[in-house]
Amino acid sequence: MMNIPNSVTTIGARAFSGCSNIQAFIGKFASDDNRCLIVDGVLNAFAPASGLKSYSIPESVTKIGEEAFISCTQLTSINIPQSVTSIGDCAFYDCQGLTSVAIPESVTEIGDAPFRRCTSLASITGKFATEDNRCLIVDGVLKAFAPVGLTSFSIPETVTEIGNSAFMTCFDLTSIEIPNSVTKIGDFAFTYCQRLKSVEIPNSVIEIGEQAFISCTDLASVVIPNSVIKIGDRAFSNCPSLTSVVVPESVTTIGEAAFSFCPSLTSVVIGRSVAEIGVDAFAFCEALKEIASLAVTPPSIASADAFYNTPITDCVLKVPAESVEAYKTAGGWKDFQNIVGLTDEEMITVGISAPSINNFRTNKLYNLQGVEVGSDYKGIVIKNGKKVVIK
Repeated sequence: MMNIPNSVTTIGARAFSGCSNIQAFIGKFASDDNRCLIVDGVLNAFAPASGLKSYSIPESVTKIGEEAFISCTQLTSINIPQSVTSIGDCAFYDCQGLTSVAIPESVTEIGDAPFRRCTSLASITGKFATEDNRCLIVDGVLKAFAPVGLTSFSIPETVTEIGNSAFMTCFDLTSIEIPNSVTKIGDFAFTYCQRLKSVEIPNSVIEIGEQAFISCTDLASVVIPNSVIKIGDRAFSNCPSLTSVVVPESVTTIGEAAFSFCPSLTSVVIGRSVAEIGVDAFAFCEALKEIASLAVTPPSIASADAFYNTPITDCVLKVPAESVEAYKTAGGWKDFQNIVGLTDEEMITVGISAPSINNFRTNKLYNLQGVEVGSDYKGIVIKNGKKVVIK
């Protein structure tokens, strides 16, 4: 039991986050049933103990605060009244017993990851819900997903952003189809989707968020398109089934620990536009045998630890022929013992293996430097992966 004295004037968000043994609130701001702390209409805390399985939120509540119902693991159903207009970030975080939720028409705002790690959620109905009752979409952002009973899913084309933690801990999901409407994959979007085997990211996506695919232990194949500019911190960390990675030429930054702890990773291609590689980006990639860095100017490495516990003495580092000496003296690169130059033809071969492969399949033309050219270009070009002479 928690007694709030009359001297208290406010209670902040998450003040009692994770206090799962509280059985009742009494005193100032306590609801009539002693289950909630409500400050100026905001439900900031809930007393989950004593095996409560269903609950109706008081009609005096206008906003469900951040993490208000965190770790209410025994709660299977919740009734949200029409008085509620806003649901805060992670409001029902880790409510693992929650099976369904209905969003009233009064709600106009929903924060990030409102049902993060609600692994028993089978349906979402009401406002912002899709027709199949699987997704919660607010202004194009997929905020939540009801995973129960599904092994594969096609994200609706109305989605422009996969929100933070949207598919987190969807343990049974083996495949996901991401439409061309999506431009961003949010932080933790597919974290702990342990059975997800492959992902083809469409060429509409510009950003892959932090820890977006961390601990996807069965993920063996990922296609990163030539539209992505940034790969976030730990985006693909701890993906032990991943064997090869091609960072496309559109990417300028590889985040901290982005591909760390990928023990089966044997080959990496780093596109020519990459300018910065974060700390521990490829740390503990113990099977890495070959890296091809296509950037003429060696990308800046935040720390020598970018390749920590990676066999850089045996790993072959392939770079543009004119840049071999630059790599041999550059911080973070000079420790490689086997740095070799790529011929022009090898540069093209490696470049074609990059995710711009989707473009090569659509009959686009590239010169011998891997730069896209128009149909009026004269000379030798690469078309569908082969050299062609245009006169």
